[in-house]
Amino acid sequence: MALFALALSVDNRRVKKIVPWVKVVLISLGYGLALEIIQNFIPGRAFELRDLLFDGVGILVMLGALVLLFSWQKFALRAAGTNPPSSK
Repeated sequence: MALFALALSVDNRRVKKIVPWVKVVLISLGYGLALEIIQNFIPGRAFELRDLLFDGVGILVMLGALVLLFSWQKFALRAAGTNPPSSK
């Protein structure tokens, strides 16, 4: 989840398009891969595909949580009679 949050801060434009989210996921996975590669050079550590898989699962869980949060926020604003801000 920390990797996802880091990548989300890189692309802080909250738009409805899917392309920025794909970019955030790719940045997160790339960061996780870089960390795994660096671990090869640290004594006592090793590159493990399992860790990269867990990074991917965490990224997908965080993406799902954000989708639910944004959906709930939009629902709550509509229920309150306020229009949600439109994205450009």
